[in-house]
Amino acid sequence: MKSESRYANWEQKSLDEEMARLVRQITIKHRENKKNQLLTQLREAEASGDEVLSQNLRQSLNNLIKEKM
Repeated sequence: MKSESRYANWEQKSLDEEMARLVRQITIKHRENKKNQLLTQLREAEASGDEVLSQNLRQSLNNLIKEKM
């Protein structure tokens, strides 16, 4: 595998640090994608006049933003 050859000579501490970095990177990307998805849904809900859905989506966005802290 590609990862086996890439990390074959790494020390355990370096492997742990790389794993943590990759997890952070994936988490950030996931939150960014989720935020964009929620924003798109919110724009659509506002355009269609669905105030209940808009409010729910705003709450979801707020919760996502608070998770970052």
